[in-house]
Amino acid sequence: MCDAWREILLSEVFEPSAQRLGRYTSEPTVFSISKYDGFVPADEYHGRRIASAELDKYKVVDETDWAYSTIHIDEGSIARNGSGRAGVVSPMYTVMRWIGEGHNPLYFELLLRSTEMLHRYADNAQGSIDRRRSLPWKTFAALSVVVPSFDEQRRIVDLAASLDDTIEAADHAAAVQRSAYSAKIQSLPGDAAPLSELLLAIDAGKSPKGEERVPEGNERAVLKVSAVGTWGFDVAKVKTVSKATVLDERTRVQAGDVLMVRANGVLSRVGAVCQVTEAPANYYLCDKTLRLVPNRDKLDAEWLVGYLRSSEARSQIEALTTGSDMRNITQSAIKSIRIPNPGLTVQQNVGSFFGTLLVQAEAASAYADSLRHLRSELLTALLAGGHEIPSTYDEIMSAAV
Repeated sequence: MCDAWREILLSEVFEPSAQRLGRYTSEPTVFSISKYDGFVPADEYHGRRIASAELDKYKVVDETDWAYSTIHIDEGSIARNGSGRAGVVSPMYTVMRWIGEGHNPLYFELLLRSTEMLHRYADNAQGSIDRRRSLPWKTFAALSVVVPSFDEQRRIVDLAASLDDTIEAADHAAAVQRSAYSAKIQSLPGDAAPLSELLLAIDAGKSPKGEERVPEGNERAVLKVSAVGTWGFDVAKVKTVSKATVLDERTRVQAGDVLMVRANGVLSRVGAVCQVTEAPANYYLCDKTLRLVPNRDKLDAEWLVGYLRSSEARSQIEALTTGSDMRNITQSAIKSIRIPNPGLTVQQNVGSFFGTLLVQAEAASAYADSLRHLRSELLTALLAGGHEIPSTYDEIMSAAV
C-alpha cells in the first residue's frame, strides 16, 4: 500500500436518504440500478412496466444521489445517478447522498463497483437464502476502505475515462458495421416466407448438472446459453458432465450448425444466433439452446444467420418473446418468423460479402473486449494501492489537450 493512502468508513462519504415521493400529480421517471449500466429507466431496461401502480412510497433520487439494491449489491447493483434527471426508485433500494468533501465521487463509483468490494458486500450480507441476502445501510456504512489522495483519485478517474472513450469508439465502429450488415440484407429482393417453410427441424437438448469448465480428453460437455454469442460461438462456455450422464446423440453439436438462444433473463439475448465453424467432438445442446436445421435446397445457413441478426428480425423476435423474469421464444413462434427469400443462388452469392462485414464487426468487438479486460486489470491494481500514477501524468495530459 502506498504511503499517502488512508482508511475511512463509507459513512464518512455517504449519508442515507429516506425521502418518499408521497402525493404526486405527474409520474416521475422510475429507475432501476443495473449492475452493468447503473441508473436506467426501469421500463426501458425491462421492456415493460414493473413499477407499482402507485408510487407514493417510492424513494426520491436527485440528480447526484446514489442508490444500491439491498439484496443485489454484491452483483454490482450500486451506482451514482448519472442520468441528469431526478426520479424515484423502488423501496427495495437504499438511497444515499454524497457528503465526501475532499474525495472524488467518480473515484468512489469505480471503487464501489470493483470486484473486491462486491466480495465484501457478499461477505457482510445478512440472511440464509442466497438470492435474498441483504446489506442494510448500517452494515454498508460501517465498511472501511483505503483511499489515496484527491489528486490520485482524480488521475485514476481520468485514466479510466480515457479507456472508456476508446472502448466506446470501438463499440461504435462495430455498431456501424452491423448496421450496414442489416441494411444490405433488407435491401435484397424476394418475397418473405415463414421459417416453417424453410426449416427441416428445430432441435433442443437438456441441461444436466456439470462443472463449469472445458472438457478434457473424451469428456463430454453441454453448452451454456452464453456459448451462443451475438456474433460468434464461444467454445469455452460449457459445463462438463459425468460419464454417467445420459445425452441424446442427436443433440451433439456439429460444425455448420445454426444455434439460437431460446430463453434468457435478458430480452436482447433471446433469439441470439450464431453458426458453429468448428465443433469439439463431445459438445451437446442444452435445453435453452436450439439448433435450426435449414432445408439446404431452399435456405442457405449463412443467409439464415445473417438475417436473424438484422434489426428487422430482432423486432420480430422480441415481439414473439413471452415470459417475465425468464424470457422465452417457443419453437412455434420461431417457425412463424418471416425471412426474405430471394432464392438460394442469391443467398449463397451474397454470403461472402456479408461475411466480410461480420468479420469487421467482430474485429472491432474483439478490440473493445480486449480494452475492457485491460481496464479491469488496471483498475484492480490501482484501486488496491499497489501502484500509483506519477504526478507527471498531469503534465502529459495537459500537453495533450
